[in-house]
Amino acid sequence: MKRIVFFLLSLVLSLSAEEQKPPRLLIVTGESEYGSHETMARLGSLLKDEHGFAVTHLRAKQAEGEGHHIPGLSESLGETDLLLFYVRFLVLPAEEVKALGDYFDKGGAFIAVRTSTHPFRYPEGSELEDENESFPVRYFGTSYRGHHGHQTSQINFVMALDHPIVRGVDLRFWTPDFLYGTNPLSGQVTPLMIGQGLDGVGKAKLEDEVGEGFLKRNHCRTISEGDASRITGTPHPVAWTIKNEGRGFVSTIGARESFANPSVVRLYLNAAFWCLGREEEIPAKGLFAK
Repeated sequence: MKRIVFFLLSLVLSLSAEEQKPPRLLIVTGESEYGSHETMARLGSLLKDEHGFAVTHLRAKQAEGEGHHIPGLSESLGETDLLLFYVRFLVLPAEEVKALGDYFDKGGAFIAVRTSTHPFRYPEGSELEDENESFPVRYFGTSYRGHHGHQTSQINFVMALDHPIVRGVDLRFWTPDFLYGTNPLSGQVTPLMIGQGLDGVGKAKLEDEVGEGFLKRNHCRTISEGDASRITGTPHPVAWTIKNEGRGFVSTIGARESFANPSVVRLYLNAAFWCLGREEEIPAKGLFAK
């Protein structure tokens, strides 16, 4: 009888310890255009300091020749609960690409940011050349299809109002990102936000109350008359979830200055909890964002 009681007590304590174990976040950065090493580190600090995550941050390094290397990647992927991935045009060793693919194939939770739609740039003739496009399509739902121009910016609109990831996110807001082409999306995706490109990098004025009757009730006019003339190109999804074996979130919002907007920070904090299956912990106004 004592043995049974001892066993049950040990089991309870073991389960309790498992529940209290902090979620393990692995940040992988590797691009030089958007300051991802700093912006992702700040996100990691918020998740660590405010929400108790254990954080590891790996950064791609230049290897011999023209290649790259992410020290400790394979080992770290085996010990993580959530991958925060922000890289661009890397030429990684085959074993590191395989380690990433294995993580996604096994249902590892992940968040892929902006340039992760074009993570690799293997030269023509390389054994991994096809991964330049097939890898991001397979795991993130799209590959790189260009953008609306460096001297542009964008307005972001929430599409899926009831999704936990957009709780507390402004229904429409401007960011200095230049809009990426992402259509058509592939796989089991759920678009959450759509973006519209604007000529120029100046902040757009959004109207809260404009129009009359039907137009006003249905928010058909949201951009000021002056900024409406700046609209360029076609809209594209800028944030979506994707389900492979596990949960993933992808967003092309990710310029350095975009993270000064609390809605952008909140979007990614909420996504971290959703990807881990903890959406019930996301309050109606979203997670804390500095």
